[in-house]
Order: sequence, then structure tokens, then C-alpha cells
Amino acid sequence: MGDYLNDANVKFSGMITKSDKTFGEIKTNFKWQDFLFKDFFTFSKMSDKDLQAQLDYEKKKQYVINIINNDKHALKILNKEKMTDMILSAASETGIDPIIIACIAKQESHFNQNVGIANGSGIMQLTTISIEDMYLRPQVYDKNLKPLMRKYGSLEKILEAKKKDPSIDLGAFGKILEKYKNPKALMKALRKDSALNIKMGAYLFKAKLAQAHGNEKKALVLYNGSKIKEKYAKEVIASIIDVRTKNKYDKNFGCVV
Repeated sequence: MGDYLNDANVKFSGMITKSDKTFGEIKTNFKWQDFLFKDFFTFSKMSDKDLQAQLDYEKKKQYVINIINNDKHALKILNKEKMTDMILSAASETGIDPIIIACIAKQESHFNQNVGIANGSGIMQLTTISIEDMYLRPQVYDKNLKPLMRKYGSLEKILEAKKKDPSIDLGAFGKILEKYKNPKALMKALRKDSALNIKMGAYLFKAKLAQAHGNEKKALVLYNGSKIKEKYAKEVIASIIDVRTKNKYDKNFGCVV
């Protein structure tokens, strides 16, 4: 709890917004003030493990917000808080470092869902070829589907079996493929749904990272797949390293693949 109190002091210092020398008053931002006390009482009820998890989450959130803030090409109307939450949600579900997801999103589209470059769509610039592959080889994108693919042979047969046996666990990735019956339906959704776009981009990178045996630069080369993939990977890696170095960031802190 002592560590949290130190953290709270930092937040408290952020409350002071203006000093009025005439009357010797210090005006505060009451939104910060309300957050501070609500935050304190919430944290005081947590176990040490839960407290550490929450503090880690807050750190990740700040890292991602900083990446977005430093993108000079991001839209002025971008809802940075919402974008950060979507990235952290995708990171939590896939186990991919949120810094990597944010840096890919920055490089691919500057966090703009409406950008379409070549055959790519949305924030993570997903292609039809990549989405089709997810339906053909779902076990590549979620290792939990490997036993089901060995047993049934295809995603179509897995879904048929699940209709008869609802207890079959498809996992988070499999449930997405179940919801969108085919690649065309998923691509249509990816063009409209930013959160889904980011999540599927994270799953795609996860598969490429496994293919590259954990080498992030090689995974980024595989993720891009264009003629400039080496240049692309170099630029994204530079952004990732910059964030990690400035924040003395532990690589294992965000990525559990």
C-alpha cells in the first residue's frame, strides 16, 4: 500500500492546475480530485496481486496514450481514451504487448479506421488474404484450436459439431470466426468496427510472432508482406524500442506469447 500512496502523491501533484498569487489560492482540477479519492478507496480494498495488476494496467495505458499523442498524423478528432482502451483490450485477449499493437496501428493507419491502403482495411490494415487464412488455419492463430482441428479437420466441421455439442470450447478467437460465418462477413465487419479490427490485427501479429519464433522484427516483416516490409519492420521496431527505452520497459511485462 505504501507504493500506491507514493503513486497517489504523483497523481495528487497533477491536480494543481493554476496558482493565484493575488489571493494565495491554488485552484485544482476537481475531476482529478474525484478520481484520486475514488481510486484510493478502490485500491485499498485490493489484494497485493490485484493491486499490482491494476498498477501495471495503468502503466500500459499511459504508454499507449503517449504513443498516440506523439503521432503527428493522427486525426485531431481521435478519441484517444477509447482508442487506448481498444488496444489494451486486444492486448489482454491475445497476450501481445500493447506497445507493439499501438506502434503497428500508428505505422499502418495513424489510428484512422477509415484508411484503405492497397488491399488493407482499417486501423491494422488487414487484408482479405489474411482473413481467409484465419478460416483455413484457425489453429495457427489460436493454439487452443489445435486439438479441435486435429479431431474435426476443418473449422466448418468444428462449428457443425458445436451445434450438436454446445460444451465445445472455441476460445475467444474461435468465437469470432463462429460469429462471422465466412471471411467476407468478417472483412465487412472489420471495415466498420475499430475494436474488432485492432483485435484481429493483434491475432495476426501473434501468429506471425510464433512463425518467427519470438523475433519481433521478423514477425513485423511477415505482418506487412509488401515490397517495403524490411523498411516497415525497421521503422516499427524503432518506435517500439524508443518507448521501451524511455520507460525502462520490461519486454515481458506486456507480451506473454
